[in-house]
Amino acid sequence: MRIAGWIGALLGAVAALPLGTAAQSAPTRRIAAPTVVFTASFSGVADVREQSDGQVMVLDRSEGRILRLDPSSGRSVALSRSGMGPGEYVSPQRLLALPGDTTLVLDMVGRGRAVMITRDGVATTMIRAKGIEQTAPLFMGTDVLTDARGRLYELAERVRVQGGRAMRTDSSAVRRLDRVSGRADTLATYSRKLRSPLGRSPSGAAGSAAASASDAARAGGPPPPYASVDQWSVAPDGRIAIAGVDPYRVTYILPDGSVGAAADIAYDPIPLREQHRTAWRERMRRPVPAVMFGPNGQMTGGRSTPRYIEPREWPDLLPAFGMRALRFAPDGTLWVERELGGDEPQTFDLIDRTARRVARVEMPPRTRLVGFGVRSLYLVKISTDDELETLQRHPMP
Repeated sequence: MRIAGWIGALLGAVAALPLGTAAQSAPTRRIAAPTVVFTASFSGVADVREQSDGQVMVLDRSEGRILRLDPSSGRSVALSRSGMGPGEYVSPQRLLALPGDTTLVLDMVGRGRAVMITRDGVATTMIRAKGIEQTAPLFMGTDVLTDARGRLYELAERVRVQGGRAMRTDSSAVRRLDRVSGRADTLATYSRKLRSPLGRSPSGAAGSAAASASDAARAGGPPPPYASVDQWSVAPDGRIAIAGVDPYRVTYILPDGSVGAAADIAYDPIPLREQHRTAWRERMRRPVPAVMFGPNGQMTGGRSTPRYIEPREWPDLLPAFGMRALRFAPDGTLWVERELGGDEPQTFDLIDRTARRVARVEMPPRTRLVGFGVRSLYLVKISTDDELETLQRHPMP
């Protein structure tokens, strides 16, 4: 059932607010010293989930492993293992919270592959939904989120039929599946077209090149440096946030599918400097998760180093935020990671339920936010040689 859609026009129709002092009006909050420093070392923490008893599940995507850490004893236990059997994964990508300390581990292979981990350990059964056959996948990709009730939300590409062929479009739909009732709803549709700061002047005026990022990617070339897309996330109460990158605008879709609060977020665009070019080159050369095939056709998780192609042109400005910038805290506050580039500390805009920015949070140097607890943040401290990460628990600012 389609409840509401095509809010992309709403996101793009509103002009950006004037830049200036309003962009600096939100107070900056600092992160206090850690209350817990875990003894285990990691290579690339992608996600954490705090359980009701204080133990912490950690997904290390670089090493393809999932651990449960006990902060009181320092003990760590490996959960599940690589493989294609029941309760096994190929390349774990994300930890999704389900009710009752049950965690859903999304697999890069997609097509509904996931591992469920309960308080008692790894479950060998698949996630179920009323009215859907046990062997049928509940989702197709890995762009999946959950709310506090355990409902599944998936971002699905929209297609159009042209000349008898199904063609992808730049539009995506956010779909919700209530596993208890079996009801599936499409709550919103918005544009996923790549947006590039290329063609923007330092004053923020858009140029003709700003809309060409998706065309360049479709033609087989790499996306322009510091291109971004409009993004989504789901709050514990089922609200959906859609964040537009150009203009920087947050719109909430309520659980019944109606459009809730929406507001432009003023910011001062950051001019691109040489340090940003260097940071971009390093980012593009980092290994990424990949699925490998062995001699017998067995799939395994691994890492692949992309081929780097030097951009033909660079933008004058950074976008408001980069890729994968949105996440909700347990209290329903939206955290938007700003694109600062270079060696700047990771910084977030905090957006309240009225779509207003109420604060900024700056992470300590050489740390990265990887998740939330009920009243805490989980950061990784990155070693000076960028080889190892240490997990830390900090009070919520």
